[in-house]
Amino acid sequence: MIEENLIEDNSINNQKSSELFTPTDDIEIDLSSASSDTQVPSVNENQNSYVEKRLPGRPKLFKTDEEEEEVGLDNKVFYDDASEQANFASISYREAVTGEHSDEWKESICKKIGQIIKRETFDIVNKPKHVNIIDSESVLSNKTDSKGNVITKKARLVARGFEQSHGIDYFQTFAPVMRLESLRILIALAAQFSLKLNQLDITSAFLHGDLAEKVYMKIPKYLDLFLEILVKNEKYSNIYVKAKDMIEKIKKPNQVCLLKKALYGLKQAGRVWNQKIDNIFKSLNLKASKAEPCLYYDINKNYAILIILYVDDMLIAYNNEKKLNDLKEKLKSKIEVKDLGEAKYCVGIEHINKIVENFNLADAKTTATPADRSSLYSLQKKEAVPTLPYQELIGSVMYLSVATRSDIMHSVVFLSQFNTSFDREYWSAAKRIVKYLKSTINYGLIFKKDEFEINGFVDADWGSNILDRKSFTGYVFKLGESAITWKSQKKKR
Repeated sequence: MIEENLIEDNSINNQKSSELFTPTDDIEIDLSSASSDTQVPSVNENQNSYVEKRLPGRPKLFKTDEEEEEVGLDNKVFYDDASEQANFASISYREAVTGEHSDEWKESICKKIGQIIKRETFDIVNKPKHVNIIDSESVLSNKTDSKGNVITKKARLVARGFEQSHGIDYFQTFAPVMRLESLRILIALAAQFSLKLNQLDITSAFLHGDLAEKVYMKIPKYLDLFLEILVKNEKYSNIYVKAKDMIEKIKKPNQVCLLKKALYGLKQAGRVWNQKIDNIFKSLNLKASKAEPCLYYDINKNYAILIILYVDDMLIAYNNEKKLNDLKEKLKSKIEVKDLGEAKYCVGIEHINKIVENFNLADAKTTATPADRSSLYSLQKKEAVPTLPYQELIGSVMYLSVATRSDIMHSVVFLSQFNTSFDREYWSAAKRIVKYLKSTINYGLIFKKDEFEINGFVDADWGSNILDRKSFTGYVFKLGESAITWKSQKKKR
């Protein structure tokens, strides 16, 4: 039986991120499937230049002096601003509404607006005087499965939270985020106590969060046109009535949106959503761990349920099917939840193959080690070569190193020292990590039932860095035979 004090053990804490797992009798995590949210360019190994290839992750905006291009939709006129071209590596609005998948994108946008109306996310009101009014934008992206296949078109209305003013339309913003080792510990506990793993996804999670502050927003672009489509498709439903009323209000001059629910992009969106789900869990008699605020549990002699939350993804470890189904039904009565069944793919970590493909290293020779120690420690700081996507590659493998691949941690940490002073020699050292990942693509973390104890291993070198003669320290901690946390760090002194 799982003891409560195991859940409250705060002896191990560190990194933040997300994880991929495939539960079996021995739970195995496919290390080949982790990657970074960092956007990376496509690189030809034999050339000095590279071609940009956008991926999901941090935004990179391309400014242009080109004039706006008119785009038609249902005989209406839309304008595709230059600023809409590459937000969050999204599909451009022009491409979405005029491309071969335009019907799917229109359906996705209408579905999102329908959710916003259903949740009563905002009211259309007269524009008040002397208030801060923020803008918004639509972000369109392809949602993929664990193999990188497009499974759905995703539309999202995002508020420009950077236009908010502290002390006026937002105050506190902090919200806890699941730590990676907490997820690994949960999987290790599941293996140790023969628990099953189930996964839930919360639909439009932030739209459930209730705003305490008054936040005013400009009416989103093309909202009236998509509302008209909704009115045609949703006749005699609640959405139909609300959409029609909203259209009439938008026609009036000086109208703005008064937000009642959190939109993605708001400064406080993560916080109010966390407060909402925390209250829901506690109303269902789930306790929050003091060591990990994103871990909730209900344990007694008859059953055990442990839930770990990563924003809108939920992983549940359980040993009582009836209790799990009861929990699901109660959650569905309070929020919109999608049951993904047995946990297979969590929090969007993608295959190593994608990193290999994005840097054009598919035909590169593999290597048996992530670094050559003699050449690695002989690197000197130099003037950066801007044409090399060194930082993008390091960012990609950095995420891997903290998520599932402890074997590349030291090499990644060492090379990350040179993010502003790299040349082709450093680029070759960074590519070697990817070549090593290619040769070890089937490596995986194994979580299995074993002696239930924590073991730690720590070591350090002695002034091996020729640049400053500082030492590196590394450690790994294991729960039974399962690695749950690791680190490599340069000493400060």
